[in-house]
Amino acid sequence: MTRWIHDALYSWNQAGSATGCGENRMDITTEGATPSSPQNDLEKTSESKIQKPIKIFFCYAHEDELLLQKLQKQLGALRKLGLLDFWHDRDISAGTNWQQEINQQLDEAQIILLLVSPDFVNSDYCYSTEMEQALERHRQGTNYVIPIILRPVHWQGTPFSHLQVLPTDAKPLSGWSNLDEAFFDVAEGIKKVVEAFLKEEKTQDGKQIRTNKPDVQIVHPHKIKIPASFFMPRFGLRNIFFILFCLFLVIGNNIAWFFVTQQDQLRASLRSTAAANTYWAVTARRGVDFGFNAAHTRLNPYEQIINTMNAIHLAPLWSYHTGNSIYSESAVINSTIYIGSRDGKLYAFDASCSSACQPLWSYQTGGPIFSSPAVAGGMVYIGSRDGKLYAFDASCSSACQPLWSYQTNDWVDSSPTVANDMVYIGSNDNRLYAFDASCSSACQPLWSYQTNGWIDSSPAVAGGIVYISSFDGNVYAFDATCRKTCRPLWSYSRGRALVASPAVADGMVYIGSETGEFYAFSAACRNSCQPLWIYTGNKPFGSSPAVANGIVYVGSDNGKFYAFDAACHNPCSPLWSYQTDGSVYSSPAVANNVVYVGSRDGKLYAFDAACRNSCQPLWSEQIASSIDSAPTVANGMVYIGTYNGDLYTLGLTA
Repeated sequence: MTRWIHDALYSWNQAGSATGCGENRMDITTEGATPSSPQNDLEKTSESKIQKPIKIFFCYAHEDELLLQKLQKQLGALRKLGLLDFWHDRDISAGTNWQQEINQQLDEAQIILLLVSPDFVNSDYCYSTEMEQALERHRQGTNYVIPIILRPVHWQGTPFSHLQVLPTDAKPLSGWSNLDEAFFDVAEGIKKVVEAFLKEEKTQDGKQIRTNKPDVQIVHPHKIKIPASFFMPRFGLRNIFFILFCLFLVIGNNIAWFFVTQQDQLRASLRSTAAANTYWAVTARRGVDFGFNAAHTRLNPYEQIINTMNAIHLAPLWSYHTGNSIYSESAVINSTIYIGSRDGKLYAFDASCSSACQPLWSYQTGGPIFSSPAVAGGMVYIGSRDGKLYAFDASCSSACQPLWSYQTNDWVDSSPTVANDMVYIGSNDNRLYAFDASCSSACQPLWSYQTNGWIDSSPAVAGGIVYISSFDGNVYAFDATCRKTCRPLWSYSRGRALVASPAVADGMVYIGSETGEFYAFSAACRNSCQPLWIYTGNKPFGSSPAVANGIVYVGSDNGKFYAFDAACHNPCSPLWSYQTDGSVYSSPAVANNVVYVGSRDGKLYAFDAACRNSCQPLWSEQIASSIDSAPTVANGMVYIGTYNGDLYTLGLTA
C-alpha cells in the first residue's frame, strides 16, 4: 500500500512538467478503476461511515511552530470532515511519559509529516530519533512519510532524500511569494495521499456504508415573520400563544448564546492550561537559556494566553525591589522564576505567586550580577563580577548554596549556555570556557580558548557550532563536539568591538557591534567565513537579536527598534523601525505573534509580529526610569527587570 501511495504522490508532483508551468494536476487511479475528481471523492467520503480518521503525526522543530499552525489551518477542512486527526508533541499532557507517548503516536499514525528546516536538521531529537523511527515504519509499510521543505536547507543526501517531497518541485515554503498558495500546494499534495488511503480502505472493505443525515433546518428568531394580524387590537388565545412562542425562542436563543460563550471561554481556558502544562514539561526536559534556547532565537513557541488582541490589557501585577539595578534576564522553569541583580544576589521566586511576592531564596555572590541564569539538567548556572561561574541544584527551595563554582581571572558578565551536555560561558579574562554539564562538584573546564579581548557575549549553540563574540572585534565559531584543546573553526574580524550575543536561526547567524554594524553570516560556513550582508547604523547594536517567523528584531543605541527580513541577502535594509525615547539595549522576546522590548526611556513595548511596514506599538507601559533587561514571556506573564532594581511581573487585567 505504501509504495502505491508513493507512486500517486510522485505522479502528482510530476504533473507540473507534463501540463506546463504553474499547473499541478493528478488523477489517482488504480488498475481497473475509473478516474474521478478529488472533490467528488472527498464529498463521497464525507457521506460515508469511516470508523477512524486518518491520523497525521507532525515531526517538527519548535522554531517552526508558526508554520506548523498554518499548515494545520490549511488541512482544517479535511479535519472537520472527520477524515483527519492531527497529533504533535504539544498534545502531550503534563506528567505523561513523553517518550512513550511519542512512540505510541508514531505507531498509530498512518501519515507522518517531516517539517524540514535548518532547525529540524540540527535537532538531534527530530533528525536522529523521531525521523529514524518514522522512516523505519515507512520501510516496513506501516505508515507513509512525506517530507515538507519549510525553509532552505541542504536536505539532499539525507535519509529521506529518496522520498518525494512537498511543495511542488521541492521549493521551500519560505521561498514562495504568496505563503497561502504555498501551504495550499502542500495541502493539495497531502490530500491526494489521503484520497489514496481512502480508496485503499474502500477496496479492502469492499463497500461503503452510507449514513442518512436528518434534514434539520435551524430557524433563527430574527428571521421569524410575524403576521400583520398579530398587531391588531383583538388578542385571542392564538395570538397569546404566538407571543409566548416568540418569547420562548428569544429567551432560548439568549440562553444558548450564554452557554456557547461559556463553552468558548472554557475551551480557551483549557487551551491555556494545556499550553502552560506543555511549557513546564518541555522546558523541564530541555532547559532554558539566555534567549530562551541555546540558539538564542528568543522565541517562546508555547505562549497561548497573551496575543495581539489582548496585549493592550497588560498591566503590572506585582513587583519586587532588589538592592540595585537589574540587567539580568529572568529564566522561568519548573514553576520558578530565576533572576540576578547588580546587588550581587541570585533570586528565586514562585511563579504561581500573584501578589506581594517574596523570594523563595536568594544567594549573595561576591560581586554584582549582570549575567542571566541558565537552567538545564537539574542545575541553575549564573556568572558574577566576582569572577565566578556558579552552579546550584534546581530542586533547592530554601537556603540554597552552590553545588560548585569556578573562579576565572576577571568579571563574568557573560550568560551561560547549556547544550549537548556542555556549559559554555565567557569571561572578561578574555577566555571562553567549556564545562561538562554532568559535573556536580569541584568542576574544572574541559577546555578554554584565549581571545584578545574580554567576552561579555553569551555563547549561542546551534547546528553543532558554538558562536561567541569578543571585544577584540572577532566573531568566533567552534566545533561543539570538541572536548579538549579546542581551536576556532573560523573567526571574522573588522577590528571593531563586539559585546552583543549572537542568534542563530534559519541557517543564519546574526550579531551586532559596538560601532553600529549589524552582521549576518551563513551558519553553513565552516572556513574563512565572511558576512552575507552588513547593515550600518549610526550607533552601537548592544541588543542581542531575536528571530521569529522570518523576521530579525534588534535594538540600537540610537533609540530605534529594527526589524529585518530574515530572507534578505545583500544589501539589506530594515523592513521597519520604531523610534523610542531612549537607547534600546534590551534584547527583544517573541511569543504568540507579539514582540516585546524595553528601552532606556523606561517603557516596555509590544508590537505585532505580523506587521511588515510602518509598525507602531500595540501597547506600551512606563514602568521605570530605564530598562536594559530583556523581557521574558511565559504562560500569560511578562517578566522584566529595571534600572530601578525592580523585577516586574505583568499580566492581563481584562
